[in-house]
Amino acid sequence: MTRDLQSLLASTIELARKVTDTDAWTTPSAHSQSGQELNEEERRRPPPLAGSWPWLLAPTIARLALRAAVEEAERLHAVISHTATS
Repeated sequence: MTRDLQSLLASTIELARKVTDTDAWTTPSAHSQSGQELNEEERRRPPPLAGSWPWLLAPTIARLALRAAVEEAERLHAVISHTATS
């Protein structure tokens, strides 16, 4: 069972790293669906509350949280490996 967990952790870590290391976490382009939704939201907001920084900050926070989870998974993988010592 430990080997199965090691294999699952290794493949999950590899996939998560591919997601977090990509440049796709930047601001959405104006022509994408999310960019169009942000533009529509900006048009509906009153001037004092204008600004889409909360929506643009969310992908950065998600990326950092995913990276933290990957770090924890790597540590768990190291702990359950057969070469780890007590």
